[in-house]
Amino acid sequence: DWTKVSENWYLGKKAPQFRSVLKDMHLDTCVDTASDLYKDPTCHAVRALINTSLALMRRFPHGPMFANFAVVSWGEHPSWIQGAVQGLDYTTGEMPPHAHLTNPNGVVGYAMCDIIRTVLTESVDQASTGTCSWVASLAALSHKAPAVALKLALRLLWTGRLTSGSQRACSAVFHQQPGLIPFKTESDAWVPPAYTPASGVEAACAGNAADCASATGKPSQPAGLTF
Repeated sequence: DWTKVSENWYLGKKAPQFRSVLKDMHLDTCVDTASDLYKDPTCHAVRALINTSLALMRRFPHGPMFANFAVVSWGEHPSWIQGAVQGLDYTTGEMPPHAHLTNPNGVVGYAMCDIIRTVLTESVDQASTGTCSWVASLAALSHKAPAVALKLALRLLWTGRLTSGSQRACSAVFHQQPGLIPFKTESDAWVPPAYTPASGVEAACAGNAADCASATGKPSQPAGLTF
């Protein structure tokens, strides 16, 4: 529940909910000064990512460039803090759905978790999209140089660029919200369950036949870092 995590951050507490998230990924030792792994280089990178994001949130209230890619409604809890997203209505049958992100910093907690999980568990997944070139590069970097991958991912989230010299994507890209697009499970149920499809609406697949077959039961495209 990112609302509870955020409330702790703003009150200057140690965010026990976020610590529990790290524990789920076996990374709680990275924030435990008594742990033998506290000085591990990867743990240094994890703490740097968290602390840098918190500092950027305070300095830039308008939030990160790729904030919309961290707007995700597929889980038990939404990826945003209470009040950060307005206008989401799954009962209209609209495809793709759209919502207004009124507080981009309200998804930074989820975005950090997504980056850490994706890189350190090497779980990049292109879903049914034809994005293997980006996903393959990210997978290789996550395996060989996870600290570098975390740094690049954070830069991409906040600046919209992988390097300071690279050009940004066209502005329309930053308004996409792939994490709001409903998808069907292998049992033919819609995720999220609140989605009521309009007549004739089917789950989309943007990749080739092989991509679509391997992505059965998954989102049509990933949200977060792997997009």
